[in-house]
Amino acid sequence: DCEAEQKARKYYLSCLDGNETTEALGAKPMTDLIRDIGGWQATDKNFNISDWHFQRTLEKLQNNYSLGGLFVWYVAENDKNSSEYIIQVV
Repeated sequence: DCEAEQKARKYYLSCLDGNETTEALGAKPMTDLIRDIGGWQATDKNFNISDWHFQRTLEKLQNNYSLGGLFVWYVAENDKNSSEYIIQVV
Protein backbone atom coordinates (compact mmCIF):
# COMPACT_ATOMS: atom_id res chain seq x y z
CA ASP A 1 0.00 0.00 0.00
CA CYS A 2 1.17 3.49 -0.76
CA GLU A 3 1.18 6.15 1.95
CA ALA A 4 -2.05 7.74 0.65
CA GLU A 5 -3.90 4.40 0.86
CA GLN A 6 -2.59 3.82 4.39
CA LYS A 7 -3.79 7.26 5.46
CA ALA A 8 -7.19 6.71 3.85
CA ARG A 9 -7.55 3.33 5.58
CA LYS A 10 -6.52 4.82 8.94
CA TYR A 11 -9.01 7.66 8.51
CA TYR A 12 -11.80 5.24 7.57
CA LEU A 13 -11.09 2.99 10.56
CA SER A 14 -11.06 5.97 12.91
CA CYS A 15 -14.69 6.66 11.94
CA LEU A 16 -15.89 3.17 12.86
CA ASP A 17 -17.35 2.36 16.27
CA GLY A 18 -14.93 -0.44 17.15
CA ASN A 19 -16.08 -0.86 20.74
CA GLU A 20 -19.84 -0.79 19.94
CA THR A 21 -20.44 2.33 22.08
CA THR A 22 -23.15 3.62 19.77
CA GLU A 23 -25.01 0.30 19.89
CA ALA A 24 -24.67 0.08 23.68
CA LEU A 25 -25.96 3.61 24.31
CA GLY A 26 -28.75 3.45 21.76
CA ALA A 27 -31.06 6.47 21.77
CA LYS A 28 -30.25 7.50 25.36
CA PRO A 29 -27.91 10.41 24.52
CA MET A 30 -30.52 11.91 22.18
CA THR A 31 -33.45 11.41 24.56
CA ASP A 32 -31.38 12.92 27.40
CA LEU A 33 -30.67 15.95 25.22
CA ILE A 34 -34.35 16.35 24.29
CA ARG A 35 -35.35 16.08 27.95
CA ASP A 36 -32.70 18.67 28.91
CA ILE A 37 -33.91 21.28 26.42
CA GLY A 38 -37.54 20.98 27.47
CA GLY A 39 -38.83 17.56 26.50
CA TRP A 40 -41.08 16.12 23.84
CA GLN A 41 -44.13 13.95 24.23
CA ALA A 42 -42.82 11.43 21.70
CA THR A 43 -39.80 10.63 23.90
CA ASP A 44 -41.06 11.28 27.42
CA LYS A 45 -44.33 9.92 28.79
CA ASN A 46 -44.22 12.51 31.62
CA PHE A 47 -44.03 15.45 29.20
CA ASN A 48 -46.64 18.13 29.87
CA ILE A 49 -47.15 20.79 27.21
CA SER A 50 -48.40 23.23 29.87
CA ASP A 51 -44.96 23.14 31.54
CA TRP A 52 -43.03 23.62 28.28
CA HIS A 53 -41.72 27.10 27.42
CA PHE A 54 -40.52 28.00 23.94
CA GLN A 55 -38.20 30.75 25.17
CA ARG A 56 -36.45 28.44 27.69
CA THR A 57 -35.91 25.85 24.96
CA LEU A 58 -34.30 28.43 22.66
CA GLU A 59 -32.17 29.75 25.54
CA LYS A 60 -30.86 26.28 26.36
CA LEU A 61 -30.14 25.50 22.71
CA GLN A 62 -28.18 28.74 22.34
CA ASN A 63 -26.45 28.95 25.73
CA ASN A 64 -25.74 25.28 26.51
CA TYR A 65 -25.28 23.80 23.04
CA SER A 66 -24.36 26.81 20.85
CA LEU A 67 -27.24 26.01 18.49
CA GLY A 68 -29.40 28.75 17.08
CA GLY A 69 -32.73 26.97 17.13
CA LEU A 70 -34.85 28.90 14.64
CA PHE A 71 -32.34 31.66 14.00
CA VAL A 72 -28.65 32.47 14.16
CA TRP A 73 -27.10 35.78 15.14
CA TYR A 74 -23.60 37.09 14.57
CA VAL A 75 -21.63 40.31 14.38
CA ALA A 76 -20.63 41.41 10.89
CA GLU A 77 -19.66 44.46 8.90
CA ASN A 78 -22.52 46.78 8.05
CA ASP A 79 -23.22 46.50 4.29
CA LYS A 80 -24.21 50.15 4.15
CA ASN A 81 -21.25 51.48 6.15
CA SER A 82 -18.13 49.30 6.25
CA SER A 83 -16.68 51.26 9.19
CA GLU A 84 -19.48 49.92 11.45
CA TYR A 85 -20.29 46.49 12.80
CA ILE A 86 -23.85 45.32 13.39
CA ILE A 87 -25.62 42.29 14.83
CA GLN A 88 -27.23 40.27 12.05
CA VAL A 89 -30.04 37.84 12.74
CA VAL A 90 -30.74 35.16 10.14
